[in-house]
Amino acid sequence: MKAALETMSQDIALIKHFRAHLAALSDPRVLDLLSLAATEPITNTEARSVLKVERNVAWIYLSRLVQLGMLEKRGQVYRASNYAADLVYATSLTFRSVLNGKVPEVDPGKLPNLLALARQGTEVLYERGKIDQEEYSKQLRFLKEAERDV
Repeated sequence: MKAALETMSQDIALIKHFRAHLAALSDPRVLDLLSLAATEPITNTEARSVLKVERNVAWIYLSRLVQLGMLEKRGQVYRASNYAADLVYATSLTFRSVLNGKVPEVDPGKLPNLLALARQGTEVLYERGKIDQEEYSKQLRFLKEAERDV
């Protein structure tokens, strides 16, 4: 029982780390944008059309998705990143497994990419003052343990 609670605590810490990513994936407009950006480079104008927002709001969406590592900006266009594809795959696999009642089998080749981006995200949060030194150290320890397990 104690091991299960410890595992749950670690799982909750991991989910907390990815909450901004999950919040982005919970917005149907963002999913539509990622879907389009996965097939072709998109401009701010195309993003406005998909998101159904004005120019400044579209820019906020796009910059946030770039900050989360879900979009890559190249010149004046945006493309879905490999990380976004991995995150969508892992999220879909998780929900599919819940529906099927089976434990998901994650492609182990994708886990190092997710953990590397999680480390980068933690560093960005710390550098911007969004988390304090104690939380930063705690998350880095957690990520190091997760990397050892992979």
